[in-house]
Amino acid sequence: YGYHRDLHLSLRLLRQMCIRDRLKDAHNIMTSRYVVKWKWVKDPESPKDMTKIIRMRLVLRGFMDNEAYSIETFAGTARRTSQRLLASEAACHPDWIIASLDVDKAFLKGYTHKELAEKTGEPERIVHFTLPPGSAAVIRQFKGYEDFDEAKHCLKCLKPGTGTKEAPRAFSLKLGEVTRNFGLKGTSFDPEFEMKENLRTAKHVDDINLTGTEKEIDAYVKIVEATFGEVKLNKHCYTCVGIRQEKLPNGDVQLDQDEYIKTMRPIVHPDLTGAKPEDPATKPVADQFVSLRGALAYATITQAWIQVYVCLLYTS
Repeated sequence: YGYHRDLHLSLRLLRQMCIRDRLKDAHNIMTSRYVVKWKWVKDPESPKDMTKIIRMRLVLRGFMDNEAYSIETFAGTARRTSQRLLASEAACHPDWIIASLDVDKAFLKGYTHKELAEKTGEPERIVHFTLPPGSAAVIRQFKGYEDFDEAKHCLKCLKPGTGTKEAPRAFSLKLGEVTRNFGLKGTSFDPEFEMKENLRTAKHVDDINLTGTEKEIDAYVKIVEATFGEVKLNKHCYTCVGIRQEKLPNGDVQLDQDEYIKTMRPIVHPDLTGAKPEDPATKPVADQFVSLRGALAYATITQAWIQVYVCLLYTS
């Protein structure tokens, strides 16, 4: 039931982003697929409990884009140093709090192709795509699509869809316009580290970390919601790119990667069964080792004591 319900919601949202077009008149056609993900979220009927939902995303196969390597795709994210500066600022101001907000379905809420062309002076992009097999039966339930035939029709994107290379940029530029109108200014050190009196923000595409007075943070959330709709907000404690930040009652800000580290697992592979310690590792095992070593190296952000061991893994 959850699968079909979320599929229906996805296609309803799709109608706001696309218009129908004929395949024979279409240009730059991509195929698409559904990406299904199970997620634990707070139960709306009982906020203290968690419930499991299905998140269904319709994703365009961006590698089929004929213009993928000729368009500007840069979407800046705050530097790691900026995230540390944010924590430092919070610790230096006892009356400030820390918070993080996440814009839901962010890539579907950026500039349209027309708006993006007007803002940047670039040519307006034309992007068409076909629906996954079986989707036509659902989309024909909507008004205006009763005679939709997947053998004759496709959809034209009004906005950069999820999977296209310019989608993060379209959202980032629109968010930047909203925050500048609020009075925030980027620093010369990091344009995505923005500040104004009693407020500092570090943007990581659709995740925005903040510190400041609670009044300023609430005002910031309102102006973002006015443009992008309801956001997910966490105050006093949040996790960003694997780093958990919490402001303690004494005013200190604590950073840890405990949950991130718990996700690491020892390498288990059939090639290791019965193998001698001195035998050369097979490629699948070596690839897993490189991946796990990189994950361990990322943990040195908060676990400086393991640096000597990580260095040894890189030299061995």
